[in-house]
Amino acid sequence: MNILNNYNMDAKLYNDMPSVTRYEKKVCLVTGGTMGIGFSIARRLGLEGANVIICSRKENNVKHAESELKKEGIKCDGITCNVNDKEARGKLLENINKKYGRLDVLICNVAVNPYFGISHEISEKEFDKIFEVNVKNTFFTIKESLPLLKNSKNSNILIISSFVGYVPMNYIGVYAMSKTVLLSMTKLLAQELAKFDIRVNCIAPGIIRTKFSKAIEDSDEAKLNFMQRSGDPKEIAGAAAYLCSKEASFVTGETLCITGGTFGRL
Repeated sequence: MNILNNYNMDAKLYNDMPSVTRYEKKVCLVTGGTMGIGFSIARRLGLEGANVIICSRKENNVKHAESELKKEGIKCDGITCNVNDKEARGKLLENINKKYGRLDVLICNVAVNPYFGISHEISEKEFDKIFEVNVKNTFFTIKESLPLLKNSKNSNILIISSFVGYVPMNYIGVYAMSKTVLLSMTKLLAQELAKFDIRVNCIAPGIIRTKFSKAIEDSDEAKLNFMQRSGDPKEIAGAAAYLCSKEASFVTGETLCITGGTFGRL
């Protein structure tokens, strides 16, 4: 199985090799980095020279993604870890500290949506799960990574939100609420962490062709943008590589909407 073709993505889009090495010797952690947007970001950073750490809670996914990246000559550590578990998260960061002693880039990409339906009919258990993973997990992954990020010069945090954080969609309203919180979190942490030379930015993707959005990637809603199509994970990865590089050294507290032109804000 080729992970690049796993969700009907056009593998040809991934054949463009970046001509820059902005991440040479950089240490980059991508949570939820075994598929979709996370995998694409990890691959892009790795092709630009990074030492990439990917993690996910499913061991088979970790092993397969790590193997795929290494086939391309990417320096990659695949670690099985449920970052929603405090103890597991601590062991992950301890391993990074032992091997590298620092973290240059943290990509917070983990998210869930266990409920699809009218928002006021969601169960309390489902509501808690969405906010626990999408909001609480993101915040504490960042908080607990700060010692490693402070050991690096000009380190970066990138939060993956969603355009529905600006414009909620029917049937994923609570998920959209959780993504709105990440927009505020980005601005808050950017202000607080600037004194440590840590930049914090966010990407709000539109509908991207991944397993997560498989049910709607070819829907009419996915084409309600200027480009009349859904996006590819590669198109998120390129933006992520820019935002976490020195080229974006004066960019912090910002959210970049990558939606093909979907109206999301003024």
